[in-house]
Amino acid sequence: MKQTRSLTRPIFTLAVSIAAATLGGCANMHKKPVNLLTQAKTVVDQADRDGTRAYAAYDLNKAHLHLKEAREEMKKGRYRRAHYLASEAKVEAELAIAKTQTLKTKAAEKQVETGVNTPADQN
Repeated sequence: MKQTRSLTRPIFTLAVSIAAATLGGCANMHKKPVNLLTQAKTVVDQADRDGTRAYAAYDLNKAHLHLKEAREEMKKGRYRRAHYLASEAKVEAELAIAKTQTLKTKAAEKQVETGVNTPADQN
């Protein structure tokens, strides 16, 4: 009987610890992703300011759409979905910025090459 009690207590303690950790993990997954929404909005706004609509309109539009959907999911209390959509919005806006910078750089390189080659060709 004594041996049974000595085993029961550690097993019970372990079970309670696992349950607490599991519930704590679930609680964190359902927190409001306010910071992530703010970050996503900041990056989307930056993409708008950087003129990405001319170079990466599709990605920018997706970012705006996902940001809007994330806000709607937040209002409905669907924080996990809101987190996912805010993350998507942020990544899509970053992609739009990267594409825009790449295309602007390529255009500038082409312009430099054209400018460098033109005077030599005229001589």
